[in-house]
Amino acid sequence: MQKFLLGVSLTANAVLGYLLLKDEDTVEELRERLEHASDEVVGKVQQAKGSLTGDTEDKVEGAAKEAKSAVEDKAQDVKDAAQKAAE
Repeated sequence: MQKFLLGVSLTANAVLGYLLLKDEDTVEELRERLEHASDEVVGKVQQAKGSLTGDTEDKVEGAAKEAKSAVEDKAQDVKDAAQKAAE
């Protein structure tokens, strides 16, 4: 699992580096989206761990992280729509 998360992190950093040279506003948006996606992955992994071990607390915490990620992603969608409307 750690190797998977490291791979995701390295890929995200490469994409961010490219976009940093391209467009700073896009980089910030992408960084926030990647944070939300990583929170979602961590939440799902924690839920799976809880299911395997029978730890209800891990299941609940994982579900909360996943839900938080979804809410933040929707908030980012609203923010992006507002910025586009202002332009």
